[in-house]
Amino acid sequence: MKKHNIKNQVHFITINTYKKIWLFKKEDLCQIIINNLNFYRNKFSFKLLGYVIMPWHLHLLMQLSEKHNDISKVMQDFKKYSSIQIVQQLLKNKENLLLKEFSITGKIFQYLPTLGTVRSSDRTNLSAESEDSAYPNGSGNKRKYSIWMSDFYDFNIYSEDKLEQKLEYIHNNPVKADLVKKPEDYKYSSFRNYYLNDNSVIKIDKLY
Repeated sequence: MKKHNIKNQVHFITINTYKKIWLFKKEDLCQIIINNLNFYRNKFSFKLLGYVIMPWHLHLLMQLSEKHNDISKVMQDFKKYSSIQIVQQLLKNKENLLLKEFSITGKIFQYLPTLGTVRSSDRTNLSAESEDSAYPNGSGNKRKYSIWMSDFYDFNIYSEDKLEQKLEYIHNNPVKADLVKKPEDYKYSSFRNYYLNDNSVIKIDKLY
């Protein structure tokens, strides 16, 4: 799918887990997403205008900086490093059934214990580390797990009306999926930032 990087336009991004497996049901895994959003918004200087972490996908509203305006590069880095951390957390939690679902061969492989390592934004290679580099004991350069679908959906927002429409769509996603009765009851959504002034999960760049 072709990605368009039009100056000043906002990207509406959707990333699905592999086979749309329900993954983000626990706070420790959701926190990995939050941590990576914070890390990469600092590294790539993008504005996070809205988000929701659903059990099987993410929706993001992002406005890229002029210096880092390649959405494919931003999402590639985000997906690669978050994949490593998610697998490490699943191993730590002994979530063997989930690990087998995400495993390419159906077997469980160990990753190097780097979970929680503090990354520095000026260490170029670390933040863009591929899944291959997390394999222990020189066990080869083939991927062992697929956490995310290989591609992602990218829609360029060209008007304020469309931006507000997409933000409302994001905020209503948990209600539409019958996860909660009201959007304010869903923890991992920017609805709480906008309407409850609650920045406890992550600070966003509000539209209003």
